Amino acid sequence: MHEIGEMLTCIGVFCSIWYLMLFGAALTIAEFWPEEKKEVYMQSVKLLISVVVLGVGHAMCG
Repeated sequence: MHEIGEMLTCIGVFCSIWYLMLFGAALTIAEFWPEEKKEVYMQSVKLLISVVVLGVGHAMCG
């Protein structure tokens, strides 16, 4: 049970840092998008970043 806690902590820290960095980059890019497409873009980016960060975090910490 202790190993699961360590793994979750590792993934949590890793994901938080990367999610914030990637999301910041996505927001910067979104500034140049047309207003009507921005909402769809941001939803897609959130989903993509979540999947990538969780996958990489699990691979690194698992």
